[in-house]
Amino acid sequence: MFGTTPQASSQRQLLVAIWVAALLISLPLFLFNFIQREHQEQQRLQDLADHKKQEFLGWMDSIDVDLLRLAHLPSTNASLTASVLAEQVHSDLDLNHHFLNETLESYLSPFGDFLEVFMLNSSGDVVYSSDPEQIGKNKASRRYFIQGIHAPYIQNVYHSVTLQSAAMTLARPLLLPSPDGGHQHKVGVIAARADLEKLRQLMVSADEEASPRSYLVNRYNFFITPPESSPDSELVYPRATHSKGVNSCLRNRPLPQVYLDHKDQKVRGVGHWLPRHQLCLVVEENYTSGIYLLLQQLLGLMALLLPFSLAAWWLAPRLSFFKSNDAADKNRVDTRFLSLIGHEIRTPLNGIIGMLSLLQESQLNAEQRQQAQVADASAQQLLNLLNHLIARARQGGEPASVEEMQWIQLNQPLELLLRSFTWAAEKKGLSLSFQGDPQLESLEVQTQLTLLLQLVSNLLENAAKFTEKGGIELEVSCELQAAKQARITLTVRDTGPGIAPQDQDKIFQPFQRLQPDPHHPVTSLGLGLAISKELAEQLQGQLELHSKPGQGSQFMLTFIAPVRKTSRNTQ
Repeated sequence: MFGTTPQASSQRQLLVAIWVAALLISLPLFLFNFIQREHQEQQRLQDLADHKKQEFLGWMDSIDVDLLRLAHLPSTNASLTASVLAEQVHSDLDLNHHFLNETLESYLSPFGDFLEVFMLNSSGDVVYSSDPEQIGKNKASRRYFIQGIHAPYIQNVYHSVTLQSAAMTLARPLLLPSPDGGHQHKVGVIAARADLEKLRQLMVSADEEASPRSYLVNRYNFFITPPESSPDSELVYPRATHSKGVNSCLRNRPLPQVYLDHKDQKVRGVGHWLPRHQLCLVVEENYTSGIYLLLQQLLGLMALLLPFSLAAWWLAPRLSFFKSNDAADKNRVDTRFLSLIGHEIRTPLNGIIGMLSLLQESQLNAEQRQQAQVADASAQQLLNLLNHLIARARQGGEPASVEEMQWIQLNQPLELLLRSFTWAAEKKGLSLSFQGDPQLESLEVQTQLTLLLQLVSNLLENAAKFTEKGGIELEVSCELQAAKQARITLTVRDTGPGIAPQDQDKIFQPFQRLQPDPHHPVTSLGLGLAISKELAEQLQGQLELHSKPGQGSQFMLTFIAPVRKTSRNTQ
């Protein structure tokens, strides 16, 4: 497609500039979208879990109130009186039961929330039940009778062996007035078995396929409501679950960010421990890795850039500022082109920096806030580097002006720069350590921060690339001198393979690389340390290397810079 003619060269220049600019803009934006998406998804799960919790507690209060109403119905009192008083005739007892059955119809499933309502006398005998087969049975050993004859009682949800399903029974004492009209006395218990199908319906989402799953688990790790709403599920209930999410919820701890559910699928969720009912409410959804989102965005970027690339390939040789013949014209073209591209890059980059600042002011957890700070620092460094390149191009490579020098406290930007390598270090299991000089907390140093950060970034990138185990350390030291100046030393140490003495001078030359390890091929161009040496000279400093094979490497940058007391109050 491209040859070696000046026209082909101009085409390559424009295409490379377009793709590089697009990537420089997109990467911080992709990171911002990823952090924002994770925060929104977690908040959505939290809101749904809070809503389900309120629905559950409301339903529990509702059935408790229903049982209280039943306990105070006249027909209930009449039926119990007929069963307790020996002189009551049998026909009146049947008549009272008939009236009570009609009254209970609206409280029983499918109209109400109870499967069965029954009354027990003070001996624990069932004297009335909406299920006639239960009348006459003795329930004196049941906990709901032992507790319910003294005070209102709600039994924790359990799996009934006889019913082969989850069950929950409510009970409260039945009171009758004394014959002399005095205080009421306890003569029995009214109890009800709740219809847990209504509880399952509370947990089911309107659109099960598109919504997170909600379910309840008791303290013995048994499902009370199944996660699957479909009756055709291949899983058989009752069954237990021992996922990390459920175990954390039962211990009243935050759920892991990602874990395997009862089907060994990756999910994320939110849990609420309900101590009064000894239940764990879990809301979870299938986890989609952020890599898929990143690939989708990259594919979209490529699809967007293809037509622009074709247009640039056609326009490049026709643009006037690509047709220079002499060196002076070429420099002017490079400066004009770089200024044009720089302006187009800075506009969206400033928008990204602004959105990252707003994101840091929102409600984030500690890990998300650190990620946002690293993204903001990287975007700021990218903007400063872009401004520096444009300024240097306009000056034609002359030394830095006073405007490029700035007063800065070195500890914070250097620490943020080190933290931007967290992902690369964690992938290899490396530790990162920052040692700042306490003197620099109250001092500002005048230097070219953009060049300094670029130099240290090159050194850290090399350390992360060639170190396979151990760690990387960045140390800053300050030695005060006369005339308000200080000797600043930046040291990058790693526990990599080290560099032989005969190779230590060669690696500072452009396109020079050491003999690569066959197990760890080197993919770099060999420009990082050469550029770092040039940057050290621009900073009027010196870059030194101390290394031995098998003992790691230590790069030291030393330069003299003006210092002054910081203008901000330090804590």
